[in-house]
Amino acid sequence: FKESFNCNNNAINDDLRAAFLNYHNNGRRRIAKGQQNNVGGKKLNKAANMNKLRWNCDMEKKAQEYMKSCNALGGRVWGSPYYSVVTNFGGAAPAKMVAEFSMKMWWTSVERNAISDNNEYRVCALQSFSQMANARATEIGCTVTNCGNKMQIGCLYNAIGSIKGQPMWETGEPCSECIGNSTCEDGLCVRPEEKPEDGKNTICSTSGMTDKIRTRILNVHNEFRSLVARGLARNGTQGYAPKASAMYKLKYDCKLEELAMSHAKTCVYGHRPNSERPNIGENIYTLLVPGSDRTMNGEWATADWFYELKHYGVFADNRFTDALNNRPNTVVGHYTQLAWGTTKYIGCGVQNCNDQTIVVCNYSPAGNKKDQLIYDVGTPCSKCPSGTKCAADEGLCVFA
Repeated sequence: FKESFNCNNNAINDDLRAAFLNYHNNGRRRIAKGQQNNVGGKKLNKAANMNKLRWNCDMEKKAQEYMKSCNALGGRVWGSPYYSVVTNFGGAAPAKMVAEFSMKMWWTSVERNAISDNNEYRVCALQSFSQMANARATEIGCTVTNCGNKMQIGCLYNAIGSIKGQPMWETGEPCSECIGNSTCEDGLCVRPEEKPEDGKNTICSTSGMTDKIRTRILNVHNEFRSLVARGLARNGTQGYAPKASAMYKLKYDCKLEELAMSHAKTCVYGHRPNSERPNIGENIYTLLVPGSDRTMNGEWATADWFYELKHYGVFADNRFTDALNNRPNTVVGHYTQLAWGTTKYIGCGVQNCNDQTIVVCNYSPAGNKKDQLIYDVGTPCSKCPSGTKCAADEGLCVFA
């Protein structure tokens, strides 16, 4: 079976495209299954959320434009939401051989540089590997450029892997933390094909937001709330967070979005005082990369908030207390708001700023009420309020 990529571009052929794509996905699968070597024969942690990469013809074309000067450098591709890995190869050789040699060089750096227990990117020597292995990436486009006395090989990715201190993937059984309506294929999360941003803005009238961004953030919030409600969310070192007997499925609210977007547009990273948003909760996130894809940022923000539960844990009593919230070097308040059982509505704003991309989400009614339960514990849907229906497969209470 020969894969057809249907790219309207003759600079490289489908055989080379398949070589690039398969090398990446085979390596990502080895990580997901706990089969990838690190230093000294130690295996890397398994990955719970490793996406299968899909080829993107537009990104391939962008890679060719980026590298046509033969002076391209790895890193941020300015004027686009993409991140690149680039290598120079002296002399001339068959393109496929050069591509495979280059990818092996990028990938095998992980066999010479130890990775921390929580899979964080920490050393520059792993920059290329971090892009290839970044679980959050979903699309790739690569090329080989002939530059006379050298060849240049490069790949573009739709997510950045080399953020210091950021986990490149989440530890866990393969596919146990897939999101975005993914299916599981041999250890990798397979997303539905990404539809391009069409700029539609029909759900709310707020300028600067789009239906695609709104829908993605809402859906990912509800996917994570469903994991919690069904008892499938890892709680620090204590196993799993308890099931929720009455957790609402969130609905999107335009007034909350207006509030969130007005704050995001200030490009100041920090919470507004409670007095400016009575009984409205707020989560905030920044990526210090200007111009990055806003839909992806909305998803990454939601994931970062959710993973506070896994990284730091909450106490067995499932209450939002000072003792929980004031632990040193620990943040769980974004998770607790995301999973607050009685919160019903969400509205968000995502803004590209000069030096960062900011995500703000507001919630109503607010969570994080002192000494209250994060959510009622019990069999999913067993205490759904009167007038709501149970979405049994999600474990969430749906209100009219």
